[in-house]
Amino acid sequence: MSHRLISGALRKLAWIGAAGIVSFALAAPFSAAPSALADPKPPPPPSAHTYTVTLSCTTITQLEVVGGLLQSDWKWYQGGSNGTLLASGSLDDQCPLASGSSSVTFSGTQPAKADTLFAFMEGGSGGCGGVTGEFVSFTPGSPVSLNMAFSAKSPCKYQTNLPKATVDAAFTLQS
Repeated sequence: MSHRLISGALRKLAWIGAAGIVSFALAAPFSAAPSALADPKPPPPPSAHTYTVTLSCTTITQLEVVGGLLQSDWKWYQGGSNGTLLASGSLDDQCPLASGSSSVTFSGTQPAKADTLFAFMEGGSGGCGGVTGEFVSFTPGSPVSLNMAFSAKSPCKYQTNLPKATVDAAFTLQS
């Protein structure tokens, strides 16, 4: 009898073990499902780029004229032009008094979370000048390129006593 009792107990144990293996085999794919459906790793944060701004001015004239100041300003935003201001900068250049060229350069770090850039430039010679500005939208962490230019001529309609001159101005920002 004890032999029969042991073999019956072993049969029950084997049955329970087989049922457990079958249950595990059926449940294993479903236990992995939540991790397969979970969000993948978040993307890495955007990287910051070094950017360079160049502001240049060329004067073309026969005579010495009143020199002009060329000014620029730029702003980095997150969330568009009405979003959060992350960083800003400015750069000035003195346009030559007579025919010639000048330029100034600045380097900085583009904020990694920035998605909008606004740049503005104004200047000229002897009160006759120009102005331009531009917004650029981009994916955070991507490089940015912006080029602006204008030409100012004198005499202008409100400064008729100035000698003839042309001032060509340029702004570039590259990251």
